[in-house]
Amino acid sequence: MSKTDTTESTAADEAAGAELSTAPKEDREGRGDAVTGGPVLGAVGWIRWFWRQLTSMRVALILLFLLSLGAVPGSLVPQNSADEMKVQAFKDAHPTLTPLYEKLQFFDVYSSVWFSAIYLLLFVSLIGCIVPRSLQFVGQLRSRPPGAPRRLDRLPAYTTWRTAAEPEQAREAALALLRKRRFRAHRAGDAVAAEKGYLREAGNLAFHVALIVMLVAFAWGQLLKSEGGKLIVEGDGFSNTLTQYDDFKSGSLFGTDALEPFSFTLDSFTGTYEKSGPQRGTPRTFEAAVTYSRGGADRKAVIRVNEPLKVGDSKVYLIAHGYAPVVTVKDGRGKAVFHGAVPLLPIDNNITSTGAIKVMDGYRDQNGKKEQLGFQAFFVPTFAGAGQGTMFSQFPALDFPVMALTGFHGDLRVNAGLPQNVYQLDKSKMTQF
Repeated sequence: MSKTDTTESTAADEAAGAELSTAPKEDREGRGDAVTGGPVLGAVGWIRWFWRQLTSMRVALILLFLLSLGAVPGSLVPQNSADEMKVQAFKDAHPTLTPLYEKLQFFDVYSSVWFSAIYLLLFVSLIGCIVPRSLQFVGQLRSRPPGAPRRLDRLPAYTTWRTAAEPEQAREAALALLRKRRFRAHRAGDAVAAEKGYLREAGNLAFHVALIVMLVAFAWGQLLKSEGGKLIVEGDGFSNTLTQYDDFKSGSLFGTDALEPFSFTLDSFTGTYEKSGPQRGTPRTFEAAVTYSRGGADRKAVIRVNEPLKVGDSKVYLIAHGYAPVVTVKDGRGKAVFHGAVPLLPIDNNITSTGAIKVMDGYRDQNGKKEQLGFQAFFVPTFAGAGQGTMFSQFPALDFPVMALTGFHGDLRVNAGLPQNVYQLDKSKMTQF
């Protein structure tokens, strides 16, 4: 081969290689760096792409996982919607974590921005996934299975066999066999067409529809719900009005006029505990005997754990219990200036409790000046005994009740215009006896 032929062949190869190259045309032509042209997504294209990603099953599973993961701090960290006292106790015990948790909304997980965003995205994803699939499934149910192909060798799997039966007999036998095996089958010309698998898709759709219904019910319940707490001492009563609650929360669509009109009196409370064995101190019985009325005759009922009192659409639950010692405070002349049950706040499983006794008008100093009295109370239902080295309760029942008091006199600051915790004393203007 001559040198000229070799050169021409090499040039032809290079030209062919350039045509087959995946490099940008500008680079192949030696005109510097450039970006290749291609399909450009406009605003509508990006919206379609985002919608397809959001309504895919993969994204729905990811959102469902994130929702369950987001509920973890709601289970581990005290929530304002459940018990504000526990939230405050957690903040007092963890001053370093509290600012971080407040920024992350860990004390209000289920109403936080990030949990609501996951919830809404999951809801939209399920709706966008279920609606077209449901329409497609209905269309499949209304249509017949497709006819048999003319060339079986184009199918991924097929088989043949010979029979001495007439064609009509073979078709009838095939039709009966397929229907017996729960295929949707029908005659399609000279063949029998059959299809199955609809029940699996129906179950899949039913599961997702049930999940949507659950999400809708949860959201609807959050909008219309109302819940509140009230500390009731044995012998006291309660009327279902807004002013009677110690704390009350409701959804944005709830109106106070929707409160069920009823009232009840706590006649007695019974609590028993395991007295021996490895489960000593475990609660065995929590029962509240009440007398309730709904605008008619009085009725008797017993409220137990997970067995609420049902009055119309309202339910009254037992959520906690403690002790309220009956305390009498007398002045120097022997006159009773305070008498009543003082609810105390449990601080452990053995119901070691703390609280405050506030006497608004019951003391005059040496100069005749009227002062208020306050007592910091520490109560144990079962005292270990003198010299045992601990004041904490040894058992939750009233086996050896003891209460220690620390007295103060001065100004309780109850008229300062600021709300006070009923279990604590403001000692800023008081002097200890």
